[in-house]
Amino acid sequence: MGILLAVGYILGGVVVLLRAPKRLKWAWLIGAVLLATEFGITVWVQSRLDWNPKVAKSEVVGKWSQGFCSLELREDGTFRAKELHGAWALQGSSLQLRPEPPEFHAPGFFRFGDELRLRLVTGDPDDWEGELGLQREAR
Repeated sequence: MGILLAVGYILGGVVVLLRAPKRLKWAWLIGAVLLATEFGITVWVQSRLDWNPKVAKSEVVGKWSQGFCSLELREDGTFRAKELHGAWALQGSSLQLRPEPPEFHAPGFFRFGDELRLRLVTGDPDDWEGELGLQREAR
């Protein structure tokens, strides 16, 4: 759908550039620059995302946090999230927490560039809103 709108904008721009007054031409050019910028940023971000990375246990052990949310994954397979304690297991890029803390729902790992991140709620990547999730704290 977005591609059709972009093509329509460009084709309409040909008419605008040929027949419209100068003020409308500038408005179209500014819109074209904004559209190209959004496209470029989207391509840049999407090329750095890996939704199903290979994850080793050694990469995930440690404290993960963002804002007021934190999760500590311990080497012995236990976790702590605020007052809640339980067990954790890694299955591919998914994280199994038992019991699951209320702010988590089927959490999973993804990579943005070279950095591993933890999403609190794993869903369809097409529904991703740019949230980078929890970041592992330096040891």
